[in-house]
Amino acid sequence: MLKFLHGWMLSRVDQFFMFLERNRGVGLVAPTWAPQSAVLAHPSTGAFLSHCGWNSTLESLVHGKPMIAWPLYAEQRMNATMLVEEVRVAVKLGREEVIGRRRLRGWLGR
Repeated sequence: MLKFLHGWMLSRVDQFFMFLERNRGVGLVAPTWAPQSAVLAHPSTGAFLSHCGWNSTLESLVHGKPMIAWPLYAEQRMNATMLVEEVRVAVKLGREEVIGRRRLRGWLGR
C-alpha cells in the first residue's frame, strides 16, 4: 500500500510541475499558501476557482468575485449547487470540462 501511495504522490507532483510549465508567463500560480483574501481583493482577479468550502465562499462573496465551483468532498458539493442554482454567483465544472477564456469572459460580462 505504501508503495502505491508513494507512486500516486509522485505522479501528482509530476502533474503539478507540468501544469506550472504549461502556464509559465500566462498568470500566477501560488504553489504554497497565499493570502487568499488579499488575492481576491486585487482588481486583476476576475474570478475564483474554488473548492466551495464555506470560508472561501464567504471571502469570494465579500470581494464580489464570481466563482468557478470545483467541489472536492463533504459539504462542498452542496455549497456549490447552492451557489450555482440559487445564488447564481458560480458556474460548476463537469468532471472533464474545460472553461475557455471566451466562455468565462461571457459569463463575467466582459
